[in-house]
Amino acid sequence: MAAVTLVHLLKLVIELEIAAMRYYQRLSDRSESETEKTFWRRLSTDEGSHIAFWETLLALAEKKQIRNLFDDPAAIHDELLRVRTLCGTLMDEAPGDIGRSLTAAVRIEFYMLHPAFAAMFHLYRDQIEGGSPETSYHDHLHFLMKGFGAFQIDRPEYVLIAQMLEQIWQTNRKLARHLAEVRTLRGLIPICMHCKKIRNEDGFWVQVERYVSAHSDAEFSHGICEQCIQEHYPDLV
Repeated sequence: MAAVTLVHLLKLVIELEIAAMRYYQRLSDRSESETEKTFWRRLSTDEGSHIAFWETLLALAEKKQIRNLFDDPAAIHDELLRVRTLCGTLMDEAPGDIGRSLTAAVRIEFYMLHPAFAAMFHLYRDQIEGGSPETSYHDHLHFLMKGFGAFQIDRPEYVLIAQMLEQIWQTNRKLARHLAEVRTLRGLIPICMHCKKIRNEDGFWVQVERYVSAHSDAEFSHGICEQCIQEHYPDLV
């Protein structure tokens, strides 16, 4: 079996986003209320903007202009296949009233809150002109959850679900930032050939200790080597 690559992952992610976009558009088309039509159309449009991001990444990956960031892409691929199956089952069901449709949409978004999405949103954000949907995705989830209030579906469990989705998304973003820090330490680190300072992500030159401390849990204990003792403190030798 051929190895799973970033191209395989991105194609699967695009497939998931397209399915969600079409599902929301189908709900919009079948709604009788103009308010409901507009609501579902907005969610469909959001998914369309996500697809544009993924398709741009895919083009770069096919040209080998971006690197795979996952240690085990095959495992990620298998997990996303399970997400596709779960979402597909929900999308194949006949849409019901607005309450049932909203519940199905929340479950779909829950399944699609896979950490791989947040990781790629964050780590590839600088590869795309205009950035990634990392920030706007929060607005997408918030808008979906506001639907319960907008359509007067007053059930306490939906407040809990909204809080849970928000917490999962924020946790995934933190994981993505930690992954970015690990990748920074693994990759090429720009260091001054004279003073040995390191250029950070903001373009500032900082001491090695400050850079490593900011990107890991390492702490420094300062000492002095034998060569520096001879050079700087010859009287002590």
